Amino acid sequence: MNVKVATANLHGLRTGIAGMASILDTEAIDLVMVQESGSRGSFRKLSEHAGMERVADPPAVLRRRVQDGLLVRRPWRVGAVRHHRFSGSSRRHPRGAVIALVTGGPGSLWVVSTHLGLDGGERYRHARELLGIIGDRRPFVVGGDLNAVEDSSVVGAFSEVAVDAGRVAGATFPASEPTARIDYVFVSREIGIGRVAVLGGPAASDHLVVLADLNVPAG
Repeated sequence: MNVKVATANLHGLRTGIAGMASILDTEAIDLVMVQESGSRGSFRKLSEHAGMERVADPPAVLRRRVQDGLLVRRPWRVGAVRHHRFSGSSRRHPRGAVIALVTGGPGSLWVVSTHLGLDGGERYRHARELLGIIGDRRPFVVGGDLNAVEDSSVVGAFSEVAVDAGRVAGATFPASEPTARIDYVFVSREIGIGRVAVLGGPAASDHLVVLADLNVPAG
């Protein structure tokens, strides 16, 4: 079962939706794991333009939002959804993840989007927390802005249980002249990996999009 996935830090859609919408249209991506989704109105416009179902963060009273989300194209459909706020996450810059069971045709896939913080110790704790939540859910794909480079303990933690699908794709940040790979797609080991690429530029976001063609086992 083939599925085209991507992870995209939208940078709050500060430059509008046109740049990111062009990527979604051109590549016909099935599943997008989103970070920094921006205002609910802008995120809704992007999803409507692309004709994709969206999973947006829930309202947050008297605290900042954890702006992780998903965009899903038919025939894939969103089933169960969990919004998780990491323990010890600051009120000023909250961090978390969205975990959803997505079904399409003969199979299903656990899809996770996350955005880790700038402090190394916090990143590692939150990575371990997220891996504990994923547990034995299979097959899965995790996409996110990990704010961590390839030889970090955070990437090492994910690599213990998953394959770093984007390891050959190249740097992702900053989009204008990328020098660091901090945006990742990890997949559980039973998933096959085809084409992998980085896409976009400053007109879409300050991060490049990581795209991966996957072969997910049916059943």
